Amino acid sequence: LAPSVRKFCREVQQRTSALHCGHQHQTVHMASRSAVKDDGTGAEPTLMVNLGPDACNQLKRTLTFFDGFAFVIGSLIGAGLFVSPGYIYKSVGPIGTLVAWTISGLLALAGALCYSELATLLVSAGSESTYLKAAFGRVSAFCYVFMLFVVIGPGALAAITGVCAVYLVSGLAWAVPDTPLVIQLVSIGLVVFIAGVNLAGSSSSALLQRVLLYVKFLTVGAVLLSAVIHRSVATPARADVMSMGNLFDGLNWDFVVYAIMKAVFAFNGFQMLAPLSEEMLNPSRDVPRVFLAGISSVTGLGLLVIVSFMSVLEPNEMSTASLAAPFFSRIGGSSLCSVTSILIALCAAGSANAKLAGCTRVFYSAARDHLFPSPFGRVSSRGVPFVSIVACAAWAIVLQICVPNLDQVMNYFMIGQIIVFALVGAALIRLRFTMPAPRVYKVALYPVTPIAFTLACLFLVAYSLFDPNPSTATTSRYALLLTFAGLPIYFITTYCTKLVYYLRHRWTPTVGPNVPMT
Repeated sequence: LAPSVRKFCREVQQRTSALHCGHQHQTVHMASRSAVKDDGTGAEPTLMVNLGPDACNQLKRTLTFFDGFAFVIGSLIGAGLFVSPGYIYKSVGPIGTLVAWTISGLLALAGALCYSELATLLVSAGSESTYLKAAFGRVSAFCYVFMLFVVIGPGALAAITGVCAVYLVSGLAWAVPDTPLVIQLVSIGLVVFIAGVNLAGSSSSALLQRVLLYVKFLTVGAVLLSAVIHRSVATPARADVMSMGNLFDGLNWDFVVYAIMKAVFAFNGFQMLAPLSEEMLNPSRDVPRVFLAGISSVTGLGLLVIVSFMSVLEPNEMSTASLAAPFFSRIGGSSLCSVTSILIALCAAGSANAKLAGCTRVFYSAARDHLFPSPFGRVSSRGVPFVSIVACAAWAIVLQICVPNLDQVMNYFMIGQIIVFALVGAALIRLRFTMPAPRVYKVALYPVTPIAFTLACLFLVAYSLFDPNPSTATTSRYALLLTFAGLPIYFITTYCTKLVYYLRHRWTPTVGPNVPMT
């Protein structure tokens, strides 16, 4: 019985360490153990242990359709909706801005259709890492998770909370000094607050997202209503100047691709629903509906907001980084501008919450699949990956303190994210052949949709690599190198793991034949 007893002790130790979540140990029910079972074949008898379901390391299914819709809208309608149109307008003019936004919306819709099929076929918190692992192997999945942890996840969280802090301090300028130190402290406080909400449970983060969703709709509604009122009271001369015919002035097609890149940045984040599919009550039904409703809503609302800005602001004001400040200053003065700054800060906070909730689930799934350190796979008693949340928030704070220009970090991660989009489209095509299982949802117009999505993403990456602007081209090339930086790390860690395993088993002393020493 000695080998069986040792095996039982090892199983209890492993299961106990897996169930330990920092707060409690799950009790091992000794009564559920059966006696030593010998099958009569002469093999070593096994001791059957039933420790119950491993509920401590499982995410809880609590998210509904509206929660998923709030996460998609929350990740898309943020500061980017009020910042990106200014850069686009400066490059391509009025009609080019509308064209670039529409093309980006269609591109995001094609990507959402691809994600819908994959998210219903492989329901996993790993999202892209799971899809890439199933299609191209573990190496591609590790490279994605490595890039997500180093730059994409914490970098996006740091940059978005930084923008949120800028708008929040600007709105509270009467009470808070507008200095770089204050902005940095506020941004760090926002990261800590959002991480705390996520640690409280997925229901708490979903509740925050629903509340901020109403704030986003309120802000967009205020922009549209203000534009309508301003147009109705404008003088005839002003109304003639702001006629829709002037939208076609200043079109420069040479910069359309650059404008589309800026618009794609505004649409980045729709994929954050995929990591949450494992926590949705009915992912097969709700994931495609949420993607379609979210992308369509953001595309339509974005076009209305851009037209509203154009109908009120002068061309030189449209070329500024932030359009909301001059827009509401013209409508209601400085007091209304302060209120709007606070509303935009809350919109950005919703985007940061969605980013943190999405990327930490990927780390959890990667650790569960042995692609990342095992502590990232630990789940708290509230059903959230608390180690992943704490690590991502801590790394975001480090980036806020150590990296002075977070826009550069965002440029790095944007190129890497577009590369991942292209790989996801290619993974969908490959899995149609290697995994021909019945699908709950199939992408429309297959194979045109995934092929067009993949080629469009590859074109944007190629354009950025050979951009006429040397700074943009250099940034894109560094981003491409960073994307594949996980390759040597993967092979080094894999080799070291195998070497340690070999040495441990090669030099383990034994007592008798094939019996390890206790």
